[in-house]
Amino acid sequence: MSKEDIFVYICKQNEQYNKKLTMKQTMKQCVILATIMTICGAMILTSCSEGDNALVVTDDKPWTISADDMDPSVRPGDDFFMYCNGGYWQSTHVLEDTPKIESFVRTVVTTEIKNKIAELTLPSLEVLKAHKAQPKPTKEELEAFVTPRLQPLKEAATLEEAWRTTGELIAEGLVTK
Repeated sequence: MSKEDIFVYICKQNEQYNKKLTMKQTMKQCVILATIMTICGAMILTSCSEGDNALVVTDDKPWTISADDMDPSVRPGDDFFMYCNGGYWQSTHVLEDTPKIESFVRTVVTTEIKNKIAELTLPSLEVLKAHKAQPKPTKEELEAFVTPRLQPLKEAATLEEAWRTTGELIAEGLVTK
């Protein structure tokens, strides 16, 4: 091959390469154009027609919040409650002889808790109440009290017997869950 033939061959290859690039760019432009047209078509199809009335909501009632109830000296970011209600808070005085809600709630809750505790009839609580008035037992007295009750648990041959004995001890109030 001569130099001229090689040059002609390279030029033809370069032209084909440029045509491929141009074709790729054209395809990209076509895809972008088709996407834009699809979006525009969807917007046109979903827009309101002349006969459709858009829903307009208006509030004709007066606002119940007055500017006198606000405290503009307080920054909203520091204490928003006082910013909105500070004027009312400062101008309204509660009589000192009226009972406070905290004391009312505290009294009612305390009374209810005492009533619920009085209603408890758990076996373990009854055993504790019965033994509370008695003097503290010695180690020997405690062993004499506990050993016979734990003996059936030690003698249990199967797991089922051990669980049954444990349930009886719980019902008696000697073992807590």
